[in-house]
Amino acid sequence: MSKKSSGTMFVIPDTHYTSPKYDEGGIDARAESCILQAIEVVKPNIGIHIGDAGEWNSVSHWRWSRQRRPPLQYVLDELQEEAEYVNAGMDRIDTAFDHAGTTERELIMGNHELWVDNLIEENHHLRKDWAPENLLGLRKRGWKRHKYGKYVPFGKLSLYHGGHYTGVNHTRSHTQNLSASVMYGHTHDAQKAMIQKLGGWHGAWSIGCACTMNKPFLRGRPTNWSHNFAVVHLEKNGLFHVEVPDIVDGKCYVYGKKITG
Repeated sequence: MSKKSSGTMFVIPDTHYTSPKYDEGGIDARAESCILQAIEVVKPNIGIHIGDAGEWNSVSHWRWSRQRRPPLQYVLDELQEEAEYVNAGMDRIDTAFDHAGTTERELIMGNHELWVDNLIEENHHLRKDWAPENLLGLRKRGWKRHKYGKYVPFGKLSLYHGGHYTGVNHTRSHTQNLSASVMYGHTHDAQKAMIQKLGGWHGAWSIGCACTMNKPFLRGRPTNWSHNFAVVHLEKNGLFHVEVPDIVDGKCYVYGKKITG
């Protein structure tokens, strides 16, 4: 069992911060406001960002799928510019955690952060300064970084970015394949599944997103995405209790308090 086994944990889903010149990503301002206000209401001792902190459109392979990729320096200049906007978003999160007295902060890398890592692998001469954890100054911020795909345990609940099991009933797939309790983002929808076995129960929670939902790549296709976040109450014996508030039309309720973004 993890040593991080008691207290209150606030989990932020995919924010996809980016420069306003990119229309595929970006934070939903009202959802973000609700999350930042909720942090100060909950006053968690543990703060988690579950990944895809940035859209990182500047290094997306989708962006250059139909055209020749420009010189590396052009890509790096755009990456540096985009990082400034992602950092500004992380600054707002840090301010909320500071006000709430949140002492432990951890970021689990998402598949969009992996795009930045892939750029470094493709260009071996690049310094590690370009790694996402360094672009965001996580060490200076006091955040612990976890690799993409890693399951991070908090008591009897493990968190990771998501994506190992997908499909319509992805939470059910997680319970069947992992035989353990897990929470993740990635799919941008809120979903829950519980299962009982002879050895006990476990569950899976997908906690939505905080990003904009009018993505051009959807070409107008309706989705089941929703704006959410998670609050997890951890007991000393490793048991936990999960709340996943819905943010609807820029409003949510936390501990009975109405929050308007």
